[in-house]
Amino acid sequence: MTESDGEFSAASVPYPEGTDADERAETLHHRPHASTVAAPAGGDGVWVLESDSEEWDRIDLPDTVAATAIGAGGPVLALTGDGRLHAFDPETGEEEASADLLGTVGPDHPPVIEAGTGRTYVNDPEEGLVYEIDHDDDLRVARELETGPAPHFMVRTGY
Repeated sequence: MTESDGEFSAASVPYPEGTDADERAETLHHRPHASTVAAPAGGDGVWVLESDSEEWDRIDLPDTVAATAIGAGGPVLALTGDGRLHAFDPETGEEEASADLLGTVGPDHPPVIEAGTGRTYVNDPEEGLVYEIDHDDDLRVARELETGPAPHFMVRTGY
């Protein structure tokens, strides 16, 4: 989307040729005010789109259940069905770090990855926790926040 003299315009960014309908992004996730977005590519990868780009980038990652982008030089984060959190360089697609995080991932309510400028939060309904992750320090768990009720859903408010 661009703006010129108060007029807004938007352009569609087509998926690469041969992309199946079930591989398309359903929702885009990012840190507020970031110019990079990410989404699961079906269950076998992550789509990454920079706001000024004219094409999608894809990171192959089997069993992807959630993804988000930090933006501004930060990683793209993805969670796989085995509970492992991965950090990728958004430009090269190279994996920078990974960490075992969740014991189980419920198929009915997959975890959510919510990112801030210095920390990322991942809910773990099975353990009743939200993990605070330092995404700039090899995905180190900075804190485990006990929620009381199982955190099946998680949203970010404010920024």
